[in-house]
Amino acid sequence: MLTSFSNGFVGISAYYIPTEDTQHVIAGTTDGNLREVYWKSGQGVHQDVLVSSVPIAGVGAYYDTKEGSQHAIYGTSDGTLNEAYWKSGQGVNQDVLTSFNSSFTFGGISAYYVPTEDTQHAIVGTNDNNLTEVYWKSGQGVHRDVLATFPNGIGAVGGYFVDGENTQHAIVGSYDGRLIELYW
Repeated sequence: MLTSFSNGFVGISAYYIPTEDTQHVIAGTTDGNLREVYWKSGQGVHQDVLVSSVPIAGVGAYYDTKEGSQHAIYGTSDGTLNEAYWKSGQGVNQDVLTSFNSSFTFGGISAYYVPTEDTQHAIVGTNDNNLTEVYWKSGQGVHRDVLATFPNGIGAVGGYFVDGENTQHAIVGSYDGRLIELYW
């Protein structure tokens, strides 16, 4: 066991930083905290509170290899998509990325970095049954596109980049039990 919290989870995401040989979990908990749990294999487990007292409704996270920065993407119950970002040993910064007219589905946020474009991406499932890609470059504007609508609802989402193919993928677990891949 890595650690335990006295309350439940509203989302988790994980990534690895090869230059530090560290593993990271970003956990949103029902008490409104966004926490980072991190460790090196065979060494102690550490944790920090990144954001506190917010109604977290979903979490995605990734490591940006070009900037050497860590990113936690989290949605709040009012439909706002936020980013917390930092470099190891430095302070945490926060930005609002965009707002939606509906709230996030549980497990409805995934995030990744695309090194070939130097872009950052969040795949978001909302309770209006839309799957949306939110994307940006550091210091530039945030864009978003609805990728698909799932009439039976979105239960969970995943997203990633495949370097060798230069393709992006969104995976949807719909409420009717289907697992669906979108790619571009």
